[in-house]
Amino acid sequence: MKITVIGTGYVGLVQGVILSEFGHKVVCLDIDERKIENLKKGILPIYEPGLKDILDRNVAEERLQFTTNKEYALENSEVIFIAVGTPPAEDGSADLTYVLDCAKDIGKNIKDYVVVVNKSTVPVGTGDLVEETI
Repeated sequence: MKITVIGTGYVGLVQGVILSEFGHKVVCLDIDERKIENLKKGILPIYEPGLKDILDRNVAEERLQFTTNKEYALENSEVIFIAVGTPPAEDGSADLTYVLDCAKDIGKNIKDYVVVVNKSTVPVGTGDLVEETI
């Protein structure tokens, strides 16, 4: 299966690496160019026991890639995981700006049916909002 994971923090990076370990073709997408360049070199922004070995193996076996190119990452995906930050807004609610930006990018770049999975911490009803935005 062709999977894109948007966001390479604790949730997204671990999710992408593990999905590639299961044999899926995974592209991890992030807007942070420095982080993506480091990941391409095998430099992880987080520590998770065993993650580097799994990452290195799946990059070598061409099941795992890292990019900042939204079009490339999204246009051929069968499943897209949104795993971006949801910092608190000034009123304490979840700031959905990054999630909705992802939804807009998905809508602009998909060509066929795709399953969108929200791995970000969001309030009830966000799935409907993401669907409308796409």
